[in-house]
Amino acid sequence: MEPLFITEWNLIETNTKEIIPIMRKSPFYNMFMPLTPIFIILSFIGFSTTHALNPASSIMLVLTFLYILHYWFGPHIQVRNYFKKINETYSGKNHLNFLFYENTFEFQEATKYGTVTGNCPYSMITSITVTPSFYCFTFKLTNNRLYVISKNSFIKGTEQNFYNFLKDKYLLH
Repeated sequence: MEPLFITEWNLIETNTKEIIPIMRKSPFYNMFMPLTPIFIILSFIGFSTTHALNPASSIMLVLTFLYILHYWFGPHIQVRNYFKKINETYSGKNHLNFLFYENTFEFQEATKYGTVTGNCPYSMITSITVTPSFYCFTFKLTNNRLYVISKNSFIKGTEQNFYNFLKDKYLLH
């Protein structure tokens, strides 16, 4: 059977920041964010009653600010490391291809360690996020791993036809 769409890894350095909001959707990053203002208020209430930071308030305040730093800079570091690893792995003769058929999709990964291929039904896709430059996929078996396909990486088929194909498969909401 002939694939309908074929993509080959292609990186657009300038647009990698589009993925950062997707990384922040992770449950880990959103676990304590609603509590952050409460921790800050409680820390300053402790400060205002004693006119000095007591140990509990100061520890809470430090941990809150560390969490805020991690919330803002953690996804930036993850995206940078992700693309650095991808570029090291798939440069030169190495490649990462996705082939999309009518009922299944296939990935082909060729690195210096060998070739890996996999074939999955579309029901394995848990979410697809579309950014101006990328399609970002997560799968049932690897919920914490993001697979990124650049919109200008199509060897066969077009980006607009691929978007319509995903809508027809009810993968885009």
